[in-house]
Amino acid sequence: MNRAYTLLLATLAAILISACSDSSNFDPYAAQEKRPFYPSTITFNTIDNNETKNDKKWDFTYNSDNTIKTYKYQNTITTKDGKEITEVHTGKIIYYTDATGNRWMQNDIIVSNTVKDLTTMESYIDTIKEDVRLSSGLIQSIRTTGQRSYSNGTKEIYSNNREFTYTDKYCTSSTYNTAAATTTYRYDWSNSRLNKITVSEQGKNNNIQQKVYSYTYSNRDLGCDYGFNTLAFIYGNMPEIYAAMNLFGETSAYKLESEYYSGYGNLNGVQYNISPISRSFSILETTGSITYMADSPNSSTYNFTFTNK
Repeated sequence: MNRAYTLLLATLAAILISACSDSSNFDPYAAQEKRPFYPSTITFNTIDNNETKNDKKWDFTYNSDNTIKTYKYQNTITTKDGKEITEVHTGKIIYYTDATGNRWMQNDIIVSNTVKDLTTMESYIDTIKEDVRLSSGLIQSIRTTGQRSYSNGTKEIYSNNREFTYTDKYCTSSTYNTAAATTTYRYDWSNSRLNKITVSEQGKNNNIQQKVYSYTYSNRDLGCDYGFNTLAFIYGNMPEIYAAMNLFGETSAYKLESEYYSGYGNLNGVQYNISPISRSFSILETTGSITYMADSPNSSTYNFTFTNK
């Protein structure tokens, strides 16, 4: 083997070693384009194959540090034959530090649920307080207490609790306990991507349900860092208002491409499957707005639009 050929092999080896070293040290979050965007309004519109419409809208005001101050959320579901459920949330968030130095958020919420032409459901109003405990900028628990007042005059008091666990700055699981069921959320991460969310619900009456959401991303195209976490609303499994402020740690660094959803359950001893749903996403950015559009065989319309007025 001549000396020139030996030098060429050594040079190529050095380049490969350097490339591997650089790749292992690559930080996609540092490489993301930083484009601050704090929407005043979010709208969501979908029409499924049964011609059921789901229209959602969020309105926000912010504090000087871009944390959410107040919000209003309205969700209206309308069936093909005109039956309708409308739910409205209005919330005000207070941020404070207690006497021992722990950081907290208090979210005071009024929920109004109105039904139209549905004899199987009662309208109601909820008065809710959420106490949110923070540590190192991440949510550790959410304690909810509330009273529900039905249109027929009956009332009920309820409370529930949700706990979160993390690995580094990734939320890896949470447990949601109510009087009726315990629901466990597992978040599977790799390579700065949230690949799968598994939601397992165990009812006190032994009814069970499991749902699995799987996501794919571009291998090379990074998503933008808007400051405001838009993907919180696409995933929809963490409380969106808090996830929007990145209080559950990192989100996926790469551009979202698709979602696949399926599941199964057992209701009163009867097994059933949840029909799978698949969506492929494209993102449209214009001046003052970001839109996530989904192409899906399960619906004719599926759009999230974030608008900064």
